[in-house]
Amino acid sequence: MDAEFMAKLFHDTYEKLAPEFNYETRKASAKPWFDVPENNRKLMIAVAEKILSVQKRQTEDNCLTIDCYKNFEDATNKLYQVLIKPKGLRQRLLQWLYPELVDVANTLRECYWKGKKNEGC
Repeated sequence: MDAEFMAKLFHDTYEKLAPEFNYETRKASAKPWFDVPENNRKLMIAVAEKILSVQKRQTEDNCLTIDCYKNFEDATNKLYQVLIKPKGLRQRLLQWLYPELVDVANTLRECYWKGKKNEGC
């Protein structure tokens, strides 16, 4: 979904639902999408772009499968950040919950970290 489509969908849905909530929208914006003042449309598109970028970042930050990454190195770096880099209680908790992933992360880190492939991996 692109930002303009999301902004238009939000606008159209908002205008359609407003009466059901006993809300009267502003006369200047209570129009079909293409009749809304240009600065208002641009603002709604900018808001939609921001929402989509936050959603994308959250999706990427919460992904631990290799399918979410451009390449194997990105996946191993994320695994390192999640399992090895944390310190203190968070590190101990992660290692207790996912002990097998800690071994995998360490092996991957030793074999592939920063593009330095070791012999025997």
